[in-house]
Amino acid sequence: MLKLEYRPFGILNSESDSDFFFVCDHATNFVPRTMLGLGVGKSDLFSHIAYDIGALPVAIALALKFEASLIWQNYSRLMIDCNRQLNHEGLIPEVSDHITIDGNHSLSEQSRNDRIKLIFRPYHLEIEKRLNEREERCGQTFFVSVHSFTPTMNGIRRPWKIGVLSGGNEKFSLIVLELLRSRYDFCVGFNEPYRVDSKDFTIPEHATKRSLPSVLIEIRQDLIATEKSQKFWIETIATVLRNAREDYLAESRN
Repeated sequence: MLKLEYRPFGILNSESDSDFFFVCDHATNFVPRTMLGLGVGKSDLFSHIAYDIGALPVAIALALKFEASLIWQNYSRLMIDCNRQLNHEGLIPEVSDHITIDGNHSLSEQSRNDRIKLIFRPYHLEIEKRLNEREERCGQTFFVSVHSFTPTMNGIRRPWKIGVLSGGNEKFSLIVLELLRSRYDFCVGFNEPYRVDSKDFTIPEHATKRSLPSVLIEIRQDLIATEKSQKFWIETIATVLRNAREDYLAESRN
């Protein structure tokens, strides 16, 4: 039986009435000590395969700026990827960016179910619970998922500094995209370097099903690796989200 050392999720401003609601699926690289690092080298556990570097401090700063709720996953994506469908092969990856995850090979059905029961489901049940509560006391909810991506994948340098990913209703994410492209001179990707599709769980399950305006923001990891470098992106994203909210609401009234 898997024994956790921390609860499966962290939460900030749980009772917030802000119209923004933040999540961070790949927030930490933590693996329980009993799992012996899943057989992965220490350097790899501190790399992009284990978590989204810089994403959690950016998400926390954004939540504080908007006095908004934030829920994040407290365990490494190598234990279980909380943004994957339960039937997806990447839910508990055996290989990630050419690195073999020995501790995920030949998992018993019980071990797989333990990770789903103890890590995946509590995280998503908490998001569902908080969104249900908001329906009773709040108006509009803008659902924002914060991620980061490695600068190089498969030997190819990625040119984007930030990516805007859309799932379901594209209206809000397209406003975010247009604001970033029109006001800043850095490379902005749309549905790059990934896209929200059939592999994804968080936005389809919590935002699309509720018809919430949503956006998944991907920031290149080398740009937010330090507290100093994060400041620019925190201010930039906060400004864009604030203006996008106003534009979205104005368009909805017309």
